[in-house]
Amino acid sequence: MRNFFLLLVLKIVVTTTSLFAQDNILFGTYPFDRFNINPSYLGYNDFTQVNLVHKRFWTGIDDSPVISGFNVQHLISEKVGIGLNYISDRRILLSNNTAYATFSYRLPLNKYHKLQFGLSGGLSFRQLETNDVVNVVDPVFDNLNNNSIRF
Repeated sequence: MRNFFLLLVLKIVVTTTSLFAQDNILFGTYPFDRFNINPSYLGYNDFTQVNLVHKRFWTGIDDSPVISGFNVQHLISEKVGIGLNYISDRRILLSNNTAYATFSYRLPLNKYHKLQFGLSGGLSFRQLETNDVVNVVDPVFDNLNNNSIRF
């Protein structure tokens, strides 16, 4: 009977416990900087904001991916805001640099509600470093431009 209760308690503990693996919530910047996800969030907290981010994956390994960036958000008035965002993403042979500016507008509906719109535009520069690759027989490399710019 004692073993039965021990197994019952063990089953309840195991089936009601949640486990999370590789869920690095400390790098998720969304609660602090929603502007990176959606341009309409520019200035949502009503003050000028500067955010910096840098993450190196696989520390100690050569050519590990690195993401760095910053953004600046500023409200010009109660309704109008502007922002600037830059992100550098380097992954082994491929590096992407993106910079864009954002304009946002708030439309007050009443004392507690508002509609907020955002529009971003900028450019992105991609660079593929195939100089370090020797004897490539992959046709994908033949069809890729080493550098490209997108607006």
